[in-house]
Amino acid sequence: MSLIRTVTAPARLALHVGHHVLRHALELAEVAAQRARPDQDRDAAVHVTPIRPQADRPTADRPAPAPTATPVAGPSGVVPSGTSTAPADTEQPEFQPPHVDDEREVVYSSADAGAEDEVGATLHVDEPWPGYTAMTVPDIADRLVLADTATLAAVQLYEQTHRARKGVLMAVDEQLERAAN
Repeated sequence: MSLIRTVTAPARLALHVGHHVLRHALELAEVAAQRARPDQDRDAAVHVTPIRPQADRPTADRPAPAPTATPVAGPSGVVPSGTSTAPADTEQPEFQPPHVDDEREVVYSSADAGAEDEVGATLHVDEPWPGYTAMTVPDIADRLVLADTATLAAVQLYEQTHRARKGVLMAVDEQLERAAN
């Protein structure tokens, strides 16, 4: 008989440890499920039995302590007389994982010199066609007569961000109105 116990001891130990690991995992899952549904009644939530240390477990010579019952309201919502309505002190504190930090910390920040003076993006617009900057207002207006809406928009954007010549901007507006009609 002792040979069988010696041979099967590692397997029995593995089963015993596996049983306890699974039981603890199940209890943790029940706690997580309870916290995921805070809007439910505590009476309707999953009941979690706390894990007792091995020394507190009942044995043949030491029976388990008598369970204490918490009074439950009947269908009418009234707790039976002779029972206490004081809440049980089994409420557990809010769980806060040790690795979670609520404070924000700037890890790295960088900016170009003078960036704090100008907030926002910088826009660079190239000239609408080669030689545009050397052209006069009447030359540009003549060319805009045959231009498509994309070219008109490019000329308008270029003029607004560079020279802002009123004659060119008026010619663009006229051509855009003609294209819209």
